[in-house]
Amino acid sequence: MFKIKARDLLGRLGELQTRSGPIETPTLAPVISVSGGPLSASEIKQIGFDVVITNAYLWMRKGEERDIHDALNVTGPVMTDSGAYQLLVYKSINTNNEEIIRYQEKIKTDIGVILDTPTGMVNKTEAELTVDKTLKSEEDAKKIITDEEIVWTAPIQGGLYKDLLDKMVNNAKKMDYPLYALGSPTPLMEGHMYADLFDELYQVKMSLPSNKPLHLFGAGHPSMFSMAVALGADMFDSAAYALFAKEGRYMTIAGSEKIENLKELPCSCPVCSKYKVSELLKMEKREREKLLALHNLYASMAEIKTIRNAIQSGKLWDLVESRARNSPELWEAFKNFALYSDGFLKRTAVRKISARGFSIIDEYSTYRPEVLWHINSIKKIIANRSNLVITSREYANSCEKDCFVVGFPFLITLKTLNKVYPVYFAKYTPPSPEQELNYIQRKLVPILRDKKVEVLRDKRLAEVLSNNGVDATLID
Repeated sequence: MFKIKARDLLGRLGELQTRSGPIETPTLAPVISVSGGPLSASEIKQIGFDVVITNAYLWMRKGEERDIHDALNVTGPVMTDSGAYQLLVYKSINTNNEEIIRYQEKIKTDIGVILDTPTGMVNKTEAELTVDKTLKSEEDAKKIITDEEIVWTAPIQGGLYKDLLDKMVNNAKKMDYPLYALGSPTPLMEGHMYADLFDELYQVKMSLPSNKPLHLFGAGHPSMFSMAVALGADMFDSAAYALFAKEGRYMTIAGSEKIENLKELPCSCPVCSKYKVSELLKMEKREREKLLALHNLYASMAEIKTIRNAIQSGKLWDLVESRARNSPELWEAFKNFALYSDGFLKRTAVRKISARGFSIIDEYSTYRPEVLWHINSIKKIIANRSNLVITSREYANSCEKDCFVVGFPFLITLKTLNKVYPVYFAKYTPPSPEQELNYIQRKLVPILRDKKVEVLRDKRLAEVLSNNGVDATLID
């Protein structure tokens, strides 16, 4: 059901097949309100979204019995949620797992969701109960399901408890559902606890089979889409486009702004090309809300397309880093990317046939796969040598071919590799000599501690190594 076309970091370009047509991923599924929102499903599809999501539980309560495509007056894929969000908010709902599965089959949804028990922000005892109940629902669903053409989704619960997440994933993946979803992240997103959210996402992604798509519930702002994709989300859904519009908030990749605080509309979508801020402010609230919702979705789709292009060209890290530096909360999450480097190296095709230049801004940028792959490759070369000749970039022209040049950002490299990928393709501003020596001390000393090192001409480098336990000798 899921075909992967390209990879970068943990992001993928993919195609999820449903009986109503394919869904190109990564993508956003905008939420369609049962009670009616500012935009219809068909209006949303016209913007370019392959899939929309609506709440099967609320449609069932409303008494709807038609095909969901007819109810929404839309063609193409539709995803339905099971009502677990209402369970998270109101603590109980008037249905059960079998009833909601049967109903989703009746309305001929394309992507259905098993009725899980969301974890939310609770203590560990309560969290463990949500995991056990969700696993039981997913086990029971295997016996209940009769429509195998539906892409059934198994939610992953466990919240901030890593051992519970492991328990949930390890058991859920044995059931071999076609789609998995990280559940109940809404409290983390509402609290801007992105670092915790993305830790969960990474852990789940690395534990699931690599051929399975992963949905992230409730991820609605374009500013965080790229990071969610980089850490493994193939799909996400949200009603934020409509909720923000109702509050008069205008989405951009850097955040959102009250419409009255804008002088001009910094966008070229059909809404922003046609109207001025003053014109929107003079409109009736409902008309303005619809236009803001349209803009918010155009802004979201533009970011989705930007992410897809970044994956295709191997530039996802650059995009994520640029977005993260616009937001203090996202920047805190980005700092954790050093912890995800093993996963990135496993899933990223570093040695690209069509290699392109990339930028390194500071030490946080050095955790990108190209730099780590280079350092690991040099470590393998060094491992077979007991004696090394090294120097700094300042004296690189004085050393022979088998000499190693050390410094920011690639730490250590053979002189002969300075003109090849990835070293030659990196764009960066060298740090101050003191900052560079500090970088070398922290990163290089552990690699050289069991080696006999001759340092060519650079006295300060020789002293730093010697003072930190390396058998280093200065030579002219």
